[in-house]
Amino acid sequence: MSLLHRMVLAACLMATVPVVGADSESREIRWRSWSDALLQEARNDGRLILLDLTASWCAFCKKMDRVTYRDSEVEAVIRDHYIPVRISDESDPELAAHYAEYGRPASVVLGDDGQELFRRRGYLEPRLMTWMLQAVADNPDPEAHR
Repeated sequence: MSLLHRMVLAACLMATVPVVGADSESREIRWRSWSDALLQEARNDGRLILLDLTASWCAFCKKMDRVTYRDSEVEAVIRDHYIPVRISDESDPELAAHYAEYGRPASVVLGDDGQELFRRRGYLEPRLMTWMLQAVADNPDPEAHR
């Protein structure tokens, strides 16, 4: 094998290796299913609960997954302040029916007592989602977000 072939092969192999850098902090969000025990966990850990209301038929829900929830700043604020819970129309129809009027997608923040602190309907681009989640984490008073 010529030197040129070895260099091309090495370049191809290096292209498949993840680069360590700014995105190395990025981790996939580990969505959880709802349970009443989450409220106690939120109290114990000093976290809020982020509900992601989604459905398989929802194009903007899929865009939130592809774009917003893969953004490293969004991931970081969720990791630092929230317990992420996904409520899908298909996997949890009873709970999804409770939030039916919110539309899809919708993002809802609950305090550790289950009180709704904030809700937003529709697609949220990463910058807005980061700002929103950080603002609620910084001041979880429900009156501040009405």
